[in-house]
Amino acid sequence: MFKRFGVLVFVGNIATVVALACGGAAAAPTATPAKAAAAATPTEAGRAPPPVATPTAAPTAAPTAVVSAKPSGSVVEVDGQNSWDAKQFDPGYWQGSAFLGGFRGLYRVVYEPLAFTDADGRLEQPILATSWSMAKDGLSWTFQLRKGVKFQNGEDFNAQVMVKNMQRAKGIGASFYQQNVTGYETPDPYTMTVKLKGPDLALISRLIYSTRIGYPAPAGYIDSVGPTGNVGNPPIGTGPYKFLKADTASLDLTLEAWDGWGGYWGFKPTVKTVRFLGVGEQTTRIAMLATGEADIAILTPGPQLREVRGATVHASGSVQGTWIEFFNQGDPSSPYGNVKVRQAINYAVDKQTMIDKLLGGAGEVMASTMTSVQFGFPKDLKPYPYDPAKAKQLLAEAGFASGFDGGAIFASTAEQSLQAQAIASYLSAVGIKVQVTPMDYGTLLGRWIPPKHNMNLEKGMGFLGSSLAGDGAYRIESFFTRYGDWGYTVDPQLDATYDKTLNTVDISERGKLLSDLATYTNSQAYKLFLWSPKAVYGWGPRIADWRRTPGEAAFDNAQSIRLK
Repeated sequence: MFKRFGVLVFVGNIATVVALACGGAAAAPTATPAKAAAAATPTEAGRAPPPVATPTAAPTAAPTAVVSAKPSGSVVEVDGQNSWDAKQFDPGYWQGSAFLGGFRGLYRVVYEPLAFTDADGRLEQPILATSWSMAKDGLSWTFQLRKGVKFQNGEDFNAQVMVKNMQRAKGIGASFYQQNVTGYETPDPYTMTVKLKGPDLALISRLIYSTRIGYPAPAGYIDSVGPTGNVGNPPIGTGPYKFLKADTASLDLTLEAWDGWGGYWGFKPTVKTVRFLGVGEQTTRIAMLATGEADIAILTPGPQLREVRGATVHASGSVQGTWIEFFNQGDPSSPYGNVKVRQAINYAVDKQTMIDKLLGGAGEVMASTMTSVQFGFPKDLKPYPYDPAKAKQLLAEAGFASGFDGGAIFASTAEQSLQAQAIASYLSAVGIKVQVTPMDYGTLLGRWIPPKHNMNLEKGMGFLGSSLAGDGAYRIESFFTRYGDWGYTVDPQLDATYDKTLNTVDISERGKLLSDLATYTNSQAYKLFLWSPKAVYGWGPRIADWRRTPGEAAFDNAQSIRLK
């Protein structure tokens, strides 16, 4: 069997907490006009349509190469990054956003993909590919590649370079792609055909979101480091900014707009340098906005946003999702192997109150691991309502009228611990006793994914989530099926239905199958579905404009920043 793709981010979004299970919902912060040195007001951006992997010819219009004055000035961006692994800047070994956090936006600043989401959130904006099409039988995809593109070290980009990159990919999610590919054809320097054993309508999304196979590095650089070397130290791509310097100990990265060799082909930056700082404490990020030490800050929803001064807060719908993973689902002796127990837990937790009190209302209750902007999401799917009486009824029907010891709820950050305490309180009210148990991020992540993938040795549950956009299939595949690297669900019926999505070349049929799977996973309550928080950013007074990627909670599109 093929191994499939998987990506995740362990999510901890809460900066401040109040007692939940014993109190009513708090009102969201009242909107007031944003003023300098006054509390900032979130502004709501429209929710984007679902990105869809396009099985027919893609648009051929290229983004206009904007001629501008020589870049000047600098911008400082801060986010909640608390660690990073330089190897993850090598597209061939990318292991998921859990390892890069906010820094993953560099993949759209230093590197560039074949395609990406456009301003409306649709997966059809040509970048390094000007067009693409799928054969009628679904067994090949042909890409027309952009001419005149150079890497930041002066090497040319072409079809042979793209093939070299795709052949070396070994990161999480690459195994399915490599096993499904039968070969490549490059009839001319700017045409590439990928041949497959079986159809893969999610190919574009797979290359861009769930892996980084579609983000090339220079061929000469690849050859110089050898088959096991790292081309991410430093990263060299075709993007508008080149990697200038980094201090890994202090999480301090600096990028510089590059000229020479004809310059960058696309939308020209006007800001010369962009500095990325990893600052774990949100209170510190807010203070840096107020003092002018930071120009842009990635923030998390919650009451602390009312403390923002001297900046404007921008909020929009996001593709991020947060849920709780139940361990030991495949063990019939475990309570978590009982669908009524899992349903009871979903009824027992008041997610909306948690959103209102902990996220300041800046989020939506989830009904699935997919969000409503992703392809395959069933529009009529409703989340579990808060109904503790129903939860107790289901527990009694499952043979746990007196409740049970649910083991641990693992948390790797202070924010997760606060969320876990609220969840534990709700579960205690219906008779389920769980103990909030800290486990450091590195240990938890190392045990969660292959080769260990052994959290099933623990009794209990843990936080999980995803913050990447793209086709909704990867959230089914990665977190529910036997092909995934992240989930602990065991369900042959689900696997069989998912297999059908891999064998169809009909986009409508595939969408229906994914919708059916989302509905099914909801009915089986395979996760404690929590929320989709809004993407929140603080802009300092020097920022006139910044057009980030719709739905993404990461710093990217630095070339679109304009200063006042």
